[in-house]
Formats: sequence, C-alpha cells, structure tokens
Amino acid sequence: SEMCIRDRNKGALVPESMNKFLLSHPHPDFSAKSLSGIGAINYKGKVWDRNSKSWVDAKIDKSEYQTKIYQWQHGPLYYYLLSSLRYLINDLSYESWSDAGRILNVIFAAFTILLWLSILRTYTSGPDEYLVYLTGLMVASNSLYAFNYAHIANDSLAILLFTLALYMFHKLNFTGVRNDYFYVVIIGIVIGLSVITKTTAIVLLPFSFIYFIFMSIKKRDARYTYALFFFFLGYFAIAGYYHVESLQKYGLFTGMQEALVNKENNKGLTDVIGALSGFNFKSLKGIYLYGHIHQGGWSSEPANSVIVRLNKNYIWIIIALIIICSFGYKCRQGLYNNIKKYSPLLFLLLLTWAAMLYHGLQTIMAWGVMATRA
Repeated sequence: SEMCIRDRNKGALVPESMNKFLLSHPHPDFSAKSLSGIGAINYKGKVWDRNSKSWVDAKIDKSEYQTKIYQWQHGPLYYYLLSSLRYLINDLSYESWSDAGRILNVIFAAFTILLWLSILRTYTSGPDEYLVYLTGLMVASNSLYAFNYAHIANDSLAILLFTLALYMFHKLNFTGVRNDYFYVVIIGIVIGLSVITKTTAIVLLPFSFIYFIFMSIKKRDARYTYALFFFFLGYFAIAGYYHVESLQKYGLFTGMQEALVNKENNKGLTDVIGALSGFNFKSLKGIYLYGHIHQGGWSSEPANSVIVRLNKNYIWIIIALIIICSFGYKCRQGLYNNIKKYSPLLFLLLLTWAAMLYHGLQTIMAWGVMATRA
C-alpha cells in the first residue's frame, strides 16, 4: 500500500491513491471542510469553498491541493498496524480496509472496559460489584467513547494501552517492586507503545516518575528508586526514536503541531499566561454532556438524547451523593478511605486535567481558538 508522504513544513499528506475512496461517500461537516480541496461533499451534498467560506454546489479547483493528515503529529503505531492489513491481504479494497479498522477499534474498546472492570472490582465486594458493571455499561454506551472506537483513528488503541499501563501499576500496588525489575521494564514498554500511538499519553511519564519517587519515600524502599531506571529503559527502548526525531527536526520533545506553530512564532511562557484569558472553561462541559461531537461537525448525527441525559444525570447523582455523604461521620470516613484507595487514579485524573488545560492554551496560542474538548 502507498504510505503517507511526510513533509517538514506540511506534516503528513494523504496519498492521492486514497482520493477515490475519500470521495466515494459523503462526510460530516468537519471532515468535508478538511477535504474540500478534493471536492468532498457533506451529507447535504455541498462542498466547502474556502474562499467564500460557505457551502456551495459547484466543484472547486483541486488540481494543486494536497490533503493533510489531521493526526500527523502523533506516533505511527496504529497506522502501521492498519497499513499492514493491506500488505497481508492482496487486493483489499479501502472500504473493506476501513471496516477492518473499525472492527479492530471495537475490540480494543471492549478490552479497555474489561481492564477497567478488573481494576474497579478489587475495590468492591458483595452487592457493590453491581455498581462496577453499571459503570462499565455507562462507559460502553457513552457517545464520546463510541465515537472514538467507531471511526478510523488511533484513539481506541491508545486508550487500551493507556489503561493497560494503569492496570499494571494497579497490580504493582499489591505486589510491590521486587528484585526482579522485568515487570517495571514491561510497564515502560507499554507506556512507550501508548505514546507512539498517540502523543497525549505522555501524561503517564510524570505520573510514573512521581509514583516511583512517592512509593520510595512512603515505603522507605530504595528499590522503587532503582525501578525508575528500568522503567525508562523500557520506555525509551520503544519511544526513544520518536523523541530523538522530534528533537532533531523541531527542537521539541514531541512533534505536537500546536507546540510546533508556537515555537516558530516565538511564543513562550508569557504568552501561555496571556492565553488563559481565552480559555473557555464552559466548553469543557462537553466532556460530560457529549453533545460537542455533533455540534463540532465531527458527526452527522447527534448523540442519543436518552443516553446523554442518563450520563449527565449519573454524574450529577454521584456529585450529590458525595455532598450528602460528607455530612455523616461514618460516611465521611468511608469516603476518605475510598479516596485513599483510589488516590493514584485521582492523581492521574488531576494530571490529565492539567494536560488538557495546557493543550487548550497551546491551541489558543496557535490557532486563536481553544480546540480542546476531550
């Protein structure tokens, strides 16, 4: 199969051999705008004209247009896996190839939920286990999660590898670091695979570093400090080439396109602070309401209203129960104990929110608008 063309300034370009496939079906508005130069239509049969910034019926000149790959700044693992299908199966059409990619993503998503259920079940017993399965059902029916495994992109595999790394840390909490550091090397390898699938998984690096240092101090066990060497040994064995290439080409640890644009425009810390005024915190509610996938033009169909309400109400019910629970001493103690149990996951959640804030500020600096939604 024809691989994508990489260009230092333009990023990665879609091979022209894929144009016929891309034009064989209509697209959601967001995709149709991205592919307007090759005449891609939206679900209303219109083409986006970049000059007039409107939807038009007439085809536009596309002779010199090249399509950028939206995810070009991320690692190649998922896309290499997909391209291998076209090497292994002769005469595989792009339609069959994309269907195979979606099936793979569904499998990745299913295993992700199973890993989360396995983690959560260790904190529950008896009737409480039903709450774990209810949580799994809520995630599986979540429209944002479904979107990430229904389209052809690296999210589903990245989330699976991300979750697998958390599962391995979870197991490490029970077994502790032993003199055999092979398990720690494997954790580093899994996180390395996650990062070369989607760069945003790099949030696991500071999490891992702080985890091993914290456990070394808490348990007064130097083996956790030694484990850091073996962790980074596994990590850089997989992802080292990606960071070296980014440093050589762009002078940055990763090749994220927003950071690249900001570096070229000589924007620094003072600009990050200034971008805070443009950060739209209200837009982050889309993470919980799940309407932004449709509103942003990523999908032609809105999320199921019943499921959206259920997900939204589920979150508010949890918040309300926590508030009510805080008034009772026994309940408060139980809540405190659960927070201690889940502290590594809660800490990672805080790091993830911090990473989202940073990404949002980077997009404001680069594009003038906040492109962070989930």
